[in-house]
Order: sequence, then structure tokens, then C-alpha cells
Amino acid sequence: MDKTEHCLLIATGAEDFAREVGIELVANESLVHEWAQKRLNAYKTFERTISEDKPRNTGAIGSHGSTPTTTTTDPPLSGGTGSSEHDTVGAVAVDSRGNCAVATSTGGITAKRVGRVGDSPIVGAGGYADNTCGAVSTTGHGEALMRTCLARHVMYEFTAEGKAAGTGRLTLQQAVDKSLDMMADRVDGYGGAIAVAPGGEVGVGFTTPMMSWAYI
Repeated sequence: MDKTEHCLLIATGAEDFAREVGIELVANESLVHEWAQKRLNAYKTFERTISEDKPRNTGAIGSHGSTPTTTTTDPPLSGGTGSSEHDTVGAVAVDSRGNCAVATSTGGITAKRVGRVGDSPIVGAGGYADNTCGAVSTTGHGEALMRTCLARHVMYEFTAEGKAAGTGRLTLQQAVDKSLDMMADRVDGYGGAIAVAPGGEVGVGFTTPMMSWAYI
């Protein structure tokens, strides 16, 4: 991306640019793991079964004066938003000079719409880094992370909270916890975040059943 003034390119435009700068492309099909294909097939089978088995509501009144009703069950993959879907790998780092960096990758979500862009490439949602405050990488349901700009919000809380009242800043851990609470309250979103400040302070938190993490 140091060969273009743009910050983000997607789809065919990104592929065209890759060719222009000499990056060798591979078939998109080769990027689909067998495990992901099995999950998609399972989701499609579930959706089809629910559709075929759903009773037809004709509006007729039953013998006891009741109108037939139907019920549905959430698919096991929850349309790709279940807790088992989040295969994010994130990292934050700070060097001896206080330079901060972040990297966030994702396994995506099952049965997403064509053209959907998740949080991982969105600065301020899936990740955020600024030498003046630190770096954050997040995980969770992408739509919730994007609606709240979670990564950026962590650093906002870390640097801005308490200034007006003169009570000082929150610790980085407090900023992470407060931001996750905000996401749950505002958009009913759940996830996690790892963060590091230029001075080496670390913050880790999650509101999901688990999140593996480590630091050195």
C-alpha cells in the first residue's frame, strides 16, 4: 500500500492493483479451507431443512379455535455470528523507542453476503495503533466492532477519560473493560481486546466465554 495514496482497496480493484505492482495472484478457490466449506454446507443444509419442514400457515382456524403457528430454531452457526465463529488472530507490539503496531486477521463468518467487509481491515474497529497512545487489536462480531469503533474507543477512554474532571486517566486495563461494557450496552455486542501502551502497559479483556492470549 506504499505504492498508492489509497488506504483500502477491495475485490476486483484490489486484484487489479496487485497485478500492477507485480504481486502473483492465486485462485480464490484455493483460499477456501475444507473446514470452512464443511461449515457452509452444514449451514445451507440446516436452512433448507427448516424451510422444507416449516408448516404452511393457511390462516385456517383449528378445531379448538386456534390459528396454526410456526416456530423456527436458530441455525447452529447463527448465520455466522456465533461465538464459535470468531477465529481472529491479533497482535499488538511496542518497541524500545515507543513505536506501536497492530495486526489483526480473521477467519471470517459463515454464510456472509457477497461483498461484506468485516472489521479486521477497518482502522479503529478491528485494530488501531498510534504512537501517542498505544495499539489495540479486537475480536468478536465484526458488525458490533464497527458500529462502536471498539479499538479506537479503547484508546479514547485511555487518553481522554478524566481530563475534564482533572481526575487523571484510566489505566489501560480499565479502558479495555469500560469499552467492552460500552459495546455490550450500546449494540449488545460481545468480544475481546488486547492493548499495549508506548510505555509497555498492557490491557486484556473479553466478554465472550473465552479468549486465548499471551504476552512477553
